[in-house]
Amino acid sequence: MTETAGPRLWFETPAPRWLATLPVGNGRLGATVFGRVYKETVIFNEDSVWTRWPDDRHNPDALKALPEVRRLLLSGRIEEAHTLAELSMFGKPHRQASYQVLGDITLLFG
Repeated sequence: MTETAGPRLWFETPAPRWLATLPVGNGRLGATVFGRVYKETVIFNEDSVWTRWPDDRHNPDALKALPEVRRLLLSGRIEEAHTLAELSMFGKPHRQASYQVLGDITLLFG
């Protein structure tokens, strides 16, 4: 048998819960696998399945606040600069949308 080139991941045990699964994908389609031998569950997602529709998160106040944030940073007033940047420069809304599960499949091997 010929060895394939490239990195490999080897796990001693299957993932006990979803947060420990192995994510795989190409940036548009994704899945997680648990690594079970006889009964595998694969959970899928796709980049159009979100908690809300994509929207413009542009903050129109960001550029206006930049000179003041820089001035505060240069004068050593780091926490004030951070607060001003958070209030005026972060995208709106502050929270990014999250991927949702497209579906899952359980494969049984005998």
